[in-house]
Amino acid sequence: RLAPGDRVVARDRARAGQVIVLTGAVGGSSLGRHLDIIPRVEAGRWLARNGARAMMDVSDGLALDLSRMARASGVRMVLERVPIHADAHRLSRRTGRSALEHALADGEDHELIATLPARAWARCCAQACAAGVELTVIGRVEAGAGLFVPGAPAGSGASATSVRWTATGGWIHGA
Repeated sequence: RLAPGDRVVARDRARAGQVIVLTGAVGGSSLGRHLDIIPRVEAGRWLARNGARAMMDVSDGLALDLSRMARASGVRMVLERVPIHADAHRLSRRTGRSALEHALADGEDHELIATLPARAWARCCAQACAAGVELTVIGRVEAGAGLFVPGAPAGSGASATSVRWTATGGWIHGA
């Protein structure tokens, strides 16, 4: 339910010139973190009140969910930084896949991704800290289509020449 004065923020409202933010670190949740969910309800409400234009949860994998937001909004998302959870590093030692691959493709992180106009971010980043809302700028929204992941590891689904994310990765329901 929305509180009085709150507004709906959907995944189809990202626009070129906005920044992409993430509420926490991702990857490696299958080590058990996926069973101890802490819903980011208050962070979502805070983001909605402070200028978020598009928002959705990260439950199927960061790359897949960013791709879905980009497609719904008709924009290109450029991922510049990925906060990698310590569990992704631990899991990478077991699987032989890099921690970045786990951060991009593992699901069940239960964080939020949102886009905000750059001026809104500049105004509210200090307020987020004061409000106890963990936010990291992870990229930017541009004109175009798709998800671009500079520096993605070989075999992760990114094309070496264009760095456009081409694999689905993440969790595909019903597959």
